[in-house]
Amino acid sequence: MIDSSETDDSDAESDTKGADSSEEESAEDDVVTDNDGEEDDGSENVCCPIDTWEALAHMNKAMGVILKQELKKWTNSALQN
Repeated sequence: MIDSSETDDSDAESDTKGADSSEEESAEDDVVTDNDGEEDDGSENVCCPIDTWEALAHMNKAMGVILKQELKKWTNSALQN
């Protein structure tokens, strides 16, 4: 009598190998395009949350500098009066 566990294991391994290689091939075939319809190389991030957060951080820093300058002006004028 043939041991079924040996047969099942070898079939499962060959099936798994076949599935992995086909997934890799299909991933390579998928092409991501940008707004121009060309292949996206990542050079232009039209709507990227990271860029948005970086922009907000720069604006926040700039506003902080402006507010500090204004606070110094108000403090100096209050001390002079």
